Amino acid sequence: YGAAIENGPGTQEQIWHRDQPDYALLKAGPGTAEAMLNFFTALTDFTPDTGMTQYIWGSHKRVELGEPDAEHPVVFTKLKAGDTAVLSGKIVHRGSANATPDVFRRALALMIIPAIMTPFDATCHLSRHMVETMTPLAQKMVGRRSVVIPPPHTVGAALGIWCLNMREVGEQMGLKSNQPDKEEE
Repeated sequence: YGAAIENGPGTQEQIWHRDQPDYALLKAGPGTAEAMLNFFTALTDFTPDTGMTQYIWGSHKRVELGEPDAEHPVVFTKLKAGDTAVLSGKIVHRGSANATPDVFRRALALMIIPAIMTPFDATCHLSRHMVETMTPLAQKMVGRRSVVIPPPHTVGAALGIWCLNMREVGEQMGLKSNQPDKEEE
């Protein structure tokens, strides 16, 4: 998914956070799966005045968010318009304050997470019969199921992507899953 980000004059510094959602099976820290890559592209220059993104060095190896310290110092990124930083969803970071009176800091964040990756080729040639033999996860991977992502630190709220009439696309189509392949029997 993606987001356009605009921080106007006087925007306060963000709190330290990770972009990777905290799922039961996808935790942050050493030895855990990489569950998100963020392609963060500056649309304007990121300067000390307009605000630069701050990263806590080595935070992708920590379980807790933590604070910067001698072993985990703050690293700033000074990006020019058009520059892209690629970062793990596990990296603790925040946007700096915009201390200018009249300059907007703008960026485009494109995140890749499991089941939201778009296939290189369209999958419309796959027959419904074939798709219905797949698991729901496989159906998501070929664009026949919606992806529902709970925002971090929420209960009961969810954001659906690739929906039909604001509802799960597979359900709207009456799509079945895990069906036997009767053509092989």
